[in-house]
Amino acid sequence: KAVSSIFIKTDNYGTLCSTLLLVDYEGNAEFTERRYNVENCKIIDENTFKLVFS
Repeated sequence: KAVSSIFIKTDNYGTLCSTLLLVDYEGNAEFTERRYNVENCKIIDENTFKLVFS
């Protein structure tokens, strides 16, 4: 049960980042990654990259 949620924080294990990949029907993709502070679970950094596949 401790590792069944989207964000996990226990004494020995926890979420450091989360990743989202969106791809549309036109071949465009967007990759977003969020990094979290281990102590307070707040977002410390977020990067988004947009890609076009042809």
